[in-house]
Amino acid sequence: MGRTRVTKSFFSSQKETAWLDEMGRKGCRLVERKDGRYFFEEEPEKQFHYRVEWLGCSPESEEGASYVASRAAVGETLCASYSLWGYFLSETPIGESEEGRKRTASHYRNTAILFYVFDAVAAVLAGYHFVIRGFLEKQGLLLQAPTLEKSGKFLANLWNRLAYGAKELLYRYAKLWAKLLGNTKATTVLAVLIPLVIVLSVLGGLWLTEWLKNRPAKKPVAAEPEEEAKTDEQTEVSGEDPQHC
Repeated sequence: MGRTRVTKSFFSSQKETAWLDEMGRKGCRLVERKDGRYFFEEEPEKQFHYRVEWLGCSPESEEGASYVASRAAVGETLCASYSLWGYFLSETPIGESEEGRKRTASHYRNTAILFYVFDAVAAVLAGYHFVIRGFLEKQGLLLQAPTLEKSGKFLANLWNRLAYGAKELLYRYAKLWAKLLGNTKATTVLAVLIPLVIVLSVLGGLWLTEWLKNRPAKKPVAAEPEEEAKTDEQTEVSGEDPQHC
């Protein structure tokens, strides 16, 4: 029985499950999960199926242990856990757990909200330095701050022990923003905030997409019962013979 280590990274639990199923078809049993590393034991004569879910609590806690036991009762074993994520394994296909799907969707939703909160804060600060700060500065309401040129010299002195390539990269990055926004007192801050807003927006969008994929489907509304046919349409009028064409 061999042991295999694979380094992978996923944003999507569905894609992670699909990849684990692919490994399972090769007879790879997941035994441990650390950071971006997956450890498998090879059993070529068998096939395994997986399901990745957000537990929201430690599997050793009372709530976690109860949920894991309920999955084990139907033959789905918790083979690994990492950062409150649970990895369930079975030798037969694993159906989707409604509770597990709700937990996972809730995790993605809350993470997306958190990213967008930080994104909004960074965007407000960027807007302040891009628009409002210039106006206040013209009115003499701001204290003097170092320009981008002086900030660049300070950073160069601070990191003078770094390799020349790193300092050259920093210099070129500062020159790029100075060319885009001008060498103003706000450029140094914007050089940090604008990329931060972009990164947070992308990450928030990724988590939001995963929430939409994992949120439980709405239950179909039961159709209203059809009205019974009126009895008077089924009754024949007494004393009258049907007409013939």
